[in-house]
Amino acid sequence: MQPDAAASRRDALRLLVGALAVPLGLVGPGCAGRRRRLRRYEEAEANAAALVERIRQRGVPYALQARFGIRVQGPDFSGTTSGAMILLDPDKLRIEIRSPVGPPLFILASDGKALNAWASKDSMFYRGDDALAVLRELTGGAVSTGDLIALLTGALPLEAAEIVDLGANPDGSTRVVFAPIENLQVRASLDSQHEVLQHVSLLLLGEDGSSRSVLEVDYADLMRVSGARMPKEIVLDAPTIGWRATLEIHTWDELGKIPDAFDLQPPAGSTEADLVSTIKELAKQPAAHLPR
Repeated sequence: MQPDAAASRRDALRLLVGALAVPLGLVGPGCAGRRRRLRRYEEAEANAAALVERIRQRGVPYALQARFGIRVQGPDFSGTTSGAMILLDPDKLRIEIRSPVGPPLFILASDGKALNAWASKDSMFYRGDDALAVLRELTGGAVSTGDLIALLTGALPLEAAEIVDLGANPDGSTRVVFAPIENLQVRASLDSQHEVLQHVSLLLLGEDGSSRSVLEVDYADLMRVSGARMPKEIVLDAPTIGWRATLEIHTWDELGKIPDAFDLQPPAGSTEADLVSTIKELAKQPAAHLPR
């Protein structure tokens, strides 16, 4: 082969390879730009994962008591009163909604196994011998009393869920989407500066790719308890039953002595009802669409 012919063929081959490589992103400025974008995404993903881990490991005290004002809105009622709660890691809680005088209006308590409630009106005791079954009926997914405590203290529920997507919100917060556990997915907005939650959504995923919200939680303002940042305002919105509770936390206190307050039993003369069945009946009622 003549040298000029060989050189011509090599030049033609280079042109052909170059023509194929550029649109495939193998060479040229576009490839460098894509690599930079990939590096930025990988860095953002690593930073978000580290932020999630710091929020999960932020050292909330083992036993907490809070006093709060509460406004409750429902399909056919609205009211404002006060309350208190005791939270014991990992899965015990007692929440009391109080009246100005007399006994509590409502008590919800769990010893980690059962989840029972008592309402002073008509002296009704709602029995939930299986806490997981009660919460599954309420949320449609694998939520535990430990997850409920997490939501009440500004922590992430479903701790085993891994990050599957992330991004930046217009306000500068970090948006994180977690892999579903069974059919329940957590989506959260994180305050990167203060390393706290701003918002959590619990979504029930359908087999057809649809999703519906079962719980929305918003957090605002902060106070410190034993070094941990705790929310001063919590808004819990349950759209499937049309209920919303807004808690204005007056005090968070770490408890040294743990009270025996988690095993709720029916008071004398009360009428009993099954809590799971009661939640099912509530879900059948038309839900009020409360403005956010």
